[in-house]
Order: sequence, then C-alpha cells, then structure tokens
Amino acid sequence: MDAKLPALLLSALVAISACGQPAIEPPPTGNPNDPMLQIHSEGGFAPIEFLMGAGPIYTLLAGGDMISQGPVAEIYPGPLLPNYQVAKISEDDMAEIRQAIENMGLAGITFEEDFSAAAFVADAGTTVVTYWDGSGEHVYSVYALGISQKPTNSRTAGFASMLNTIDRIAFQTPAEPYQPEDVRVLAGPSTMEPNPDFSDIRPWPLQDDLDLWTDLANGWKCNTFGPEVLPDFETATQLTRWQEPDPLIDAPTYTLLVRPLLPGEPECPAAG
Repeated sequence: MDAKLPALLLSALVAISACGQPAIEPPPTGNPNDPMLQIHSEGGFAPIEFLMGAGPIYTLLAGGDMISQGPVAEIYPGPLLPNYQVAKISEDDMAEIRQAIENMGLAGITFEEDFSAAAFVADAGTTVVTYWDGSGEHVYSVYALGISQKPTNSRTAGFASMLNTIDRIAFQTPAEPYQPEDVRVLAGPSTMEPNPDFSDIRPWPLQDDLDLWTDLANGWKCNTFGPEVLPDFETATQLTRWQEPDPLIDAPTYTLLVRPLLPGEPECPAAG
C-alpha cells in the first residue's frame, strides 16, 4: 500500500470538513475594527427617553471583537452611563456566527421586514440585524421577534436561532469594559414626572452651544463628543437633570442621554 495514501486521505477529509463552515473572511477594507454585524431593537411601548437612548444589543467587528450590553446593577435610579463590554470571540465562534448569517441568507437581501406578528400583538418592539460585507449593507427586521415559538418565515426563524447563538457566545466569553472613541449625547425635555426623593439638578456639563446641535424629533437635539466627556457623567443617574447652558435663558432643565457611539452607527439618530 502506498505510504502517501493515508496522508492524502487525511488532507481530503480536512478539505471536506472545511467546506462545511464558511471561511473567516477579512473585512472588505482590511480593517478588523470595521463592523460586520449589528443587532438592535427599536420602537415599542416605552418612554421616549428609553427609545431614543437605547443602543445596539450586539456589535460584532470583523476582527472578532464583540461589543454588548453588560449587566446593570439593580438600583434605583440606575446609572446614566450604560455598561458596554467588549469580548474577543474565538475563531470557532466567529465561524458559527458566519454560518448563522449564511443560513439566514442575509447576504442575498438589501432590506427586508417581517411584520406578520403585528396581526396578533400590539406595542411590541422591532429587532433589526444589519450585516456588512463586500457588497454593502444588508438589513432584516422582525416585529415582536420571539413572540412565536415556530415562526412561519424561515429567515425570521434563522434570525431567532442566530440571536440565541450570539447570546450563548456572549455569555460564555470573558469581557472587559468597552472604551469608545466617540460618545453620543442627546438632550431634550423629560416626559417622566420628577421624583422629589431623587432630585438631582446639575450645571450644564458640556462646553458648546446647543444651537449648533443636530435637531431631532419632539424637541430633542444630538451631538457627538470624544471620550473625554465621560467623567462628567460617571456619577449621574437616569433621573439627573441639567440646567440650561445659557444663564440668560429661563428654561426648564434638560434630560441628557449619554452612551458610547458604536461602530456602524450614524453620529445621530434619524430626525423623523
């Protein structure tokens, strides 16, 4: 028997096995810090502060860094700054996520929605996944994802399965605090009644003119800063209110929503 045959058979088996998993491809630009996948939730029945201030649930970068929302202390009022964590996931986990993306067929769509659950549930949120590859951006959104244990839409079923996979990987992978390059700040009127037991009114913390901020809906404004502003908010809570920056203007206090601006996000949310 030819001594080379076992080695050839082994090579063939490795090649066949590799065909079962998509290769870990580099990002289109060659930058490992480019976003590859992002999942966020939008809409639903909640105060506007929650809806506008919520950030992505998961952001997976091409190099394997996964940014996610970490645990939050069960205290009231909660801290103003969210607890974003970053973990380096393994190549095996990266391959599993790529396989889930392939199973969903995300690369084959540009934009697609599944609102079938709206027929039997109201005021639910919409879960959105965005995938970036060499051909551009691919977006799929599902209203009330998870409300049905057996979704009839195969892509929605694949999305639910992929989210479960990412949940498991995030839970099993050690993480550390995420250090952002940019910070998004939203300023606007609060819709929540003030709580006299937790009154906390502070001077305006930022050195800029509100008139130069980007206008959003319902009287809200947006601006982006560097990470040097974060210490100004470390002791603030979700009930902290901020005085009008111009001392000559007699105006109500502002609510500020402050969080890291993650890769793949616009500097400010859509104005509509």
